[in-house]
Amino acid sequence: MLEASDRNRQQRVSFFLRLGVVALIMIAACAALVWRWHNLQIERFSHFKLLSEENQVALQQVTPIRGKILDRTGKVLADNNIRYQVRVNSDNAKNILSRIDDLDNYLQLEEKSLGKLKDAAATSVYTGEILLADYLTEPAVVRFIDAQQDYPEAVLDAKVVRTYPRGDSAGHLLGHVSRINPDDVSRLKKQGKWRRYISSEFIGKRGIEAAYETRLHGSPGLREVNIDAHGRVLETFPRLAPTSGSDVWLTIDYALQHKAEQLLDGRQGAVVALNPYNGEILALASAPSFDSNEFIGGVSQQQWEWLNSSDNGTPLVHRAIYGQYAPGSTIKPFLALAALEQGWRNPDYTFHSTGVFHLTPRHQFHDWKAGGHGTVDISKSIIRSVNSFYYQLANDVGVDELHKGLSDFGFGQLTKIDIGGERPGLLPTQAWKQETLGERWYPGDTIPIGVGQGYIEVTPLQLCRSMAMIANGGYTITPHLVTQVGGIRLGPESGQEALFKPEHLRIVQNALAKVTMPGGTAFSKVGKDSRYPIAGKTGTAQVARLSYSQGRRLKNDELPEKLRDHAWFVGYAPAHNPRIVVAAIIEHGGSGGATAGPVVRAVMDEYLLNSLGMHFGQEFTTQLDSEAVAEL
Repeated sequence: MLEASDRNRQQRVSFFLRLGVVALIMIAACAALVWRWHNLQIERFSHFKLLSEENQVALQQVTPIRGKILDRTGKVLADNNIRYQVRVNSDNAKNILSRIDDLDNYLQLEEKSLGKLKDAAATSVYTGEILLADYLTEPAVVRFIDAQQDYPEAVLDAKVVRTYPRGDSAGHLLGHVSRINPDDVSRLKKQGKWRRYISSEFIGKRGIEAAYETRLHGSPGLREVNIDAHGRVLETFPRLAPTSGSDVWLTIDYALQHKAEQLLDGRQGAVVALNPYNGEILALASAPSFDSNEFIGGVSQQQWEWLNSSDNGTPLVHRAIYGQYAPGSTIKPFLALAALEQGWRNPDYTFHSTGVFHLTPRHQFHDWKAGGHGTVDISKSIIRSVNSFYYQLANDVGVDELHKGLSDFGFGQLTKIDIGGERPGLLPTQAWKQETLGERWYPGDTIPIGVGQGYIEVTPLQLCRSMAMIANGGYTITPHLVTQVGGIRLGPESGQEALFKPEHLRIVQNALAKVTMPGGTAFSKVGKDSRYPIAGKTGTAQVARLSYSQGRRLKNDELPEKLRDHAWFVGYAPAHNPRIVVAAIIEHGGSGGATAGPVVRAVMDEYLLNSLGMHFGQEFTTQLDSEAVAEL
């Protein structure tokens, strides 16, 4: 009995001990819970309240409205328009997928949108909003609004996007905007500008859009948004209004730009027109062109290949500032003025043209006129475009001296136009050939440069700027496209000195005026029936070596098109008081006077007679330099 009683007592003691341990554990656990509650609810209340508010409220950037681009008269060339989109939150992807066939009748969904919906429906992880449709037309928007009650998960959204109301007109000089890519992000971060673009979808590419991106983009604003647990926006509260981008006013006369583009339609080439005194560019046309609107939504691979295909004329190439061509005979008035300035020739110098220049008995260079031009002075060498005069000049002075004389006109140098993509042309020297080609310079390399062939290359803008120096009395100008930004006018440079002696300029100016008069190479196609005097120079730039068939030189129109000569004309008007300088090149156009000359004449007519409304008498020769009139 005693043993049984002891066992019972031990069991009771063991039970109460275990019960006490359990009780202590429970008391400790309750104490810990009470402490944790006190810590969370009282001691750290302010901290968690702030976190809760931050989960409900977020700050978002508000994208600014991009500034407009206008021509000098106020015509809008780049504007902003409403862009309609339909979006859905990813947590509603399954619901939308179940009715996707019906929704597709209204929105015409793309494959990439369907793919994102399927990915979102397959995972419970929140991925944000999915774009179902973009760039909806107004009829599509109306259809969707009528049916939207059946698709409450799909939200119609409106955004402001860039638009180019003139289509493919002025595409090269305007450039375009495209979606920001990783390269843009990297560049903006290096420049310390990325924070301004966090909410932006687009950025300027090429032309004015890129060159004046900082001013056109504007400054973003801020808004406070309330969001639910799924990340959907419930309410918005403005905090800081965005600052719209500045409007950019161009020097371009759109009527003149459009006229130049019409004249180039169906051809490959460029037209540049500018004010000879302040460098304002009045027209900058390149053909073929492209529609800047195509880049906003992103071009397809097929479109991109088409834009860069030489079979289509490589529409993306801005020929006016990027194309480099042999100048042909348009180089002659600059060589003539350089010869007078550098002392290579004096005003009374004459040369006897026989039709052939002999470098050696085996190396002969021909005039365009069989039998030559007889006695030729500097004036006649320009009026009749006498090749042998300039063959002899080039041979006498050498390539390095030619480089020195032509450098004063800016050849071989960037014009510093205020958009990117410009090339400097080529003005060779002996050292250039050795460094670039690893070959020495030969006398036979120098002779063609005298007539704008061989290694020399210019851009249409460069040639136009150089001719402006002759037109304005020898002053250097900087071509530019922008005249105002945000109402602030950008003035031209001033205080320069003329680079050439007036008496030397007068000889060349008078000769250029006679080029378009009876006896000049551009009279029949440029000067005839003109209501105002025109000064200018024709040029024909060979693309390939001369071709012969059965001992006869083939005419230009007998050659395949890709081997035909380029046609140049550069000039200014009125000859006695220049208001405009124009340069035109027509690739594979043949004769400069016959093909490019009429283009320049039509551009001059548009500007002088229509844009400016100038009036001229029947007899304009009395307004020319008295010496020129006497020689007529």
